[in-house]
Amino acid sequence: MSDRIHDDEPDTSESVVRALLRAELLHWAESRVEYLATSGTDNAMWRIRTNEGPDVVVRLPRRPQAAANVLGETSVLQQVHASEIGSVVRTPRVRHIGQPHERFAPHWSALDWIDGTDAWAARTDLDRRQLTVLATELAYAVALTGRADIKGVSERAPGSRGGPLGPLLERLDSWLTNPAWNATHLIDVDAVRRLAAEAHEIVGEPVAEGFVHGDLIPGNLLVDRGHLTAIIDWGRRRQRRPRPRPRSGLVSPYYQRAVRLQRIERM
Repeated sequence: MSDRIHDDEPDTSESVVRALLRAELLHWAESRVEYLATSGTDNAMWRIRTNEGPDVVVRLPRRPQAAANVLGETSVLQQVHASEIGSVVRTPRVRHIGQPHERFAPHWSALDWIDGTDAWAARTDLDRRQLTVLATELAYAVALTGRADIKGVSERAPGSRGGPLGPLLERLDSWLTNPAWNATHLIDVDAVRRLAAEAHEIVGEPVAEGFVHGDLIPGNLLVDRGHLTAIIDWGRRRQRRPRPRPRSGLVSPYYQRAVRLQRIERM
């Protein structure tokens, strides 16, 4: 059964999943289903072991905001999958958009299951060379994402991931020093502060607007033998306003390498 996270969230148990499958996806109704322990606070996720084609993931929104996001997110996923991004890395393909049901009021979705190990789980198995390759491939994917023409995407709010840098830098030290996060046991705090000091120097310089994933944490990056194979969970995607462009001396070398790859590709 699914783990309940919020006191007021709807029932997202196996019986509900099977009721939805019987109503709209009858050919999968008797398939084996598995609750995914990686389900987040927004969606309960169930893997459906289909007998034909790839497995699918049924995503049931737990919160009103996530429920209101289903139609917009699936529209974006369809566009991303068909874009240049989808030719470089795998992205979730929408298999079905579920309608409200007497057992489950919100819309819901079924996406292709994508095999892979997330970058956080794989971090101890990657050597420096593999990390360099992975960083380069990620920078290239980010560059492609920024130039994608994705419709129906709202603008990032100040202070949110993928949005303007200034508000994030203003709050950074409180995150690094908050005992609840225990940052010193998770990251190199001194290195983060050095990067933040460099970033403060570039806050005021403009860049072109563009589409952003908005949640490129290691858990949303799937890797295989040191290579980036998929980017998942586009629920926080947004449009970026014109904002700071890093000066060349401060730009990540991986981003510079990705830009060179783009130029070579266009030759």
